[in-house]
Amino acid sequence: MEIKQPKELDRSALYQALFVPNNLIFKEEKMLSKSYVPENIIGRNTQLEQIAANLAPITRHGDPINMYIWGGSGVGKTITIRHVLSILDYGLHENSDNTHVDFVRIDSTSINSDVLVCREILAHLTATIPQTGFTFAQYLQFIWSEIDRIASNYDYYALVIFFDEIDKFKDPNNVLYQLSRAMENKRIKSSNSTIGIITASNKKDFLNSLDDKVQSSAGFVYLQFPDYTEQELYEILIDRIEAFQPGAITEAEIRYCAKRVAEGFHGDARRAIDTIHVAGKIASDQRYKRITTQHINNAEQEITNTATMEMMTKFSKHDQYLITAIYLCNRIIKAEKLNSSPNTGTVLNVYQEVCKIVNESPTSEGHISRRISDLDDKQLIHAQKIKGYGNTRFITLSSDTELAIDLIYKYPLKIQIEASISDIESIVMSTIKRNRKPFAGTSKFI
Repeated sequence: MEIKQPKELDRSALYQALFVPNNLIFKEEKMLSKSYVPENIIGRNTQLEQIAANLAPITRHGDPINMYIWGGSGVGKTITIRHVLSILDYGLHENSDNTHVDFVRIDSTSINSDVLVCREILAHLTATIPQTGFTFAQYLQFIWSEIDRIASNYDYYALVIFFDEIDKFKDPNNVLYQLSRAMENKRIKSSNSTIGIITASNKKDFLNSLDDKVQSSAGFVYLQFPDYTEQELYEILIDRIEAFQPGAITEAEIRYCAKRVAEGFHGDARRAIDTIHVAGKIASDQRYKRITTQHINNAEQEITNTATMEMMTKFSKHDQYLITAIYLCNRIIKAEKLNSSPNTGTVLNVYQEVCKIVNESPTSEGHISRRISDLDDKQLIHAQKIKGYGNTRFITLSSDTELAIDLIYKYPLKIQIEASISDIESIVMSTIKRNRKPFAGTSKFI
């Protein structure tokens, strides 16, 4: 009996089918990644000069000035800092200056404890994974020793530590104090070394939450990064047009994307770049030769949905209870066919009832008010003030949050609440009856 041999795979055809090397849309996709640092930083000349001026003492064997940089998401804080540091490093080597700078970025969303910071710094300085099991004080001593070791090889050595999104750090007081006082307290023996600290956040007043001794010791200077304008977003996207095949995206689509992001997302450059990137993937999957405005619209919606789901899955318990309360209020009002939205007081009362149902202690009214503002800023809810109602806000879920509500309002929370839904309905309806003032010029009541 003859055994038939399998036909030899056409690997070339398989490669073409699976990986599509001759992509109709992308050419240098790396230019659209978060790690890409462009040679040209758009709209940040003032900030570049300010950061450089604060780091310039390093070139004179002096101490850099510590900085606190604030601005919204996607306004170029991280990319600008990286750009300035890369220019500084290039210039020192180009001029044969025996000065060396190490730059360590701390992503405070994940590296958010004293020990984790030390391990990250040591990993950079030693190019090895540090051993676990040591105390914060012991890790600090390892860092001081590494600085002394590296400084012995240069005329001058600077370690610049960048705490990105510092407001996400659990309690940065101790590590900031120790790092900012290391030279003055002679923790480091070498006299030809220094430590610089850069912090960044989208919260202008975050430094006020730090201990007075930390603020005094670090002496942070403020730098503001404003939102990008529509024109600046356009220039940022045009600067990355070589990421695409010739003709795959035109200036008209880039202008369209810049306008939508400038108007809807506070000039967030990262959002603009992600939008044309995802639009390109959608066009490529559909075998289009060029990106259309519809691809951009679809990409915008896809990014919003993904971001909403990610945020909702990371909510604290009480954020989940608050979102649930807003959802229930609006559901009940809609079922009663009332042309209104729940106000802050109604939402608060239902939130407290949800906490009671799940046997949790509610947080303070002030905290809930702040969380409503934060969720509104993130466009997860809409908290609208209406003329004639003073500071009262009327609260609804954004369409994206409503579509993803099942991520929060699910078993076992949903079972517990639905068993007591009549109590919540009573709270909502009694609030409506108490507030007899017409809503938005109608005969309905809030």
